[in-house]
Amino acid sequence: MNMKDYLNSLSENEKAELKKALLVPKDEPDVPDDGEPEPKPFVTEDFTVKYRKRKSKKGKSEVQAGKNEWIDEGELRDVTTPDFEKTPRRRSPPKKVHVECHLCGKTFKSDPRYSYGEFYRCNKCIGR
Repeated sequence: MNMKDYLNSLSENEKAELKKALLVPKDEPDVPDDGEPEPKPFVTEDFTVKYRKRKSKKGKSEVQAGKNEWIDEGELRDVTTPDFEKTPRRRSPPKKVHVECHLCGKTFKSDPRYSYGEFYRCNKCIGR
């Protein structure tokens, strides 16, 4: 039996169902769970099935900026900061020592935690 005889033997309802089964709607992309559409297969003239390649998302891509929808509504004037008792400072202020720069001879104050050794340098001479 050839194809023409087969198609002629079908009723109109069977022909419509056959068309629906063979044709894939082009307006609905197949989208799997991961969000990317699957490549659509197509059949060439020698009846081999090939897949269209996806566009690669690797490499450079153009960045599109959207419309800024933020609206400045001003400050909340009805909010007030409550008064509270501040915690007193129990630690004494740091005691600095006088140090002389060994390059320029300038005397400056420095925290003893950061001045160690014999050759001190001022901030100006550090960059030299």
